[in-house]
Amino acid sequence: MLSLYKINLKSITMKKLALCAVVLSGLALTSCSKKKDCSCESDVAGIKSTSVVTIESGKCEDMDSETTAFGITTSTKCTKE
Repeated sequence: MLSLYKINLKSITMKKLALCAVVLSGLALTSCSKKKDCSCESDVAGIKSTSVVTIESGKCEDMDSETTAFGITTSTKCTKE
C-alpha cells in the first residue's frame, strides 16, 4: 500500500511540473513580442483619416499631437488596437 502511494505521489508531482513548464513557456512566448499596433486618427482641416502604426516601445497615446500652421490645425489621436 505504501509503494502505491509513492507511485501516485510521483505521478502527481510530474503532472504539476509539466503544468508549470507549460504555463512558464506560454508566459515567455507572450512577453517576447514588444510590438504594439496603434490605431491613429488624423484630422487635417476637418478631413479625417485612420491608419495603423506598429511601435516597439512606449504607449500609443505618446504619438498624440496637435499642430497649427497658417491657420490649419492638424491633430492625431492614437489608441491601442
